[in-house]
Amino acid sequence: MNTFIENNRPWLKFYCTTARIVGWVILILAAVIAAIGILSGNFLFGNLPQSRLIYIQPLIFTGVLPGILILGIAQFIRYLFESRYKPGFLLRHGDKILYLYAFLLIAGVVWNHLIISMMQIGINFTKIIPVMLASLVLTVPKVLILIGLAQVVKRILPVIEESKTLV
Repeated sequence: MNTFIENNRPWLKFYCTTARIVGWVILILAAVIAAIGILSGNFLFGNLPQSRLIYIQPLIFTGVLPGILILGIAQFIRYLFESRYKPGFLLRHGDKILYLYAFLLIAGVVWNHLIISMMQIGINFTKIIPVMLASLVLTVPKVLILIGLAQVVKRILPVIEESKTLV
């Protein structure tokens, strides 16, 4: 592994820098979109808290969480190729962040179909449950991948730290 890292150090630095830039750009864009929504008044459309969550949820799933994950990947790459670099906050808690992301995906699907469907068609579980189950079937693989990645991050960091102390 050390020979691979030494042979590809310039590329790893490039990938780390690129991931950091992309992660921050995504987070900044999500903040700008949220600020524009708040300032324009579109953020507060409707008096129901559900209508506010309809606007916030896409920002979380397409802006904040992917941006944080990309910054965590950048920290992981930097942790690989720098011998004195200690894992950052995102990398130290990467497994918990991935578990949170998986939970929020499931909660988002349930929220969308229960609350929003009830607002539109009333409480009619015979229509809601088949649609919710179809969405869950499409979401469960994402959740399982995130849980698997959390397990990998949790187990690989001590191995990398041990290999750095042996060299």
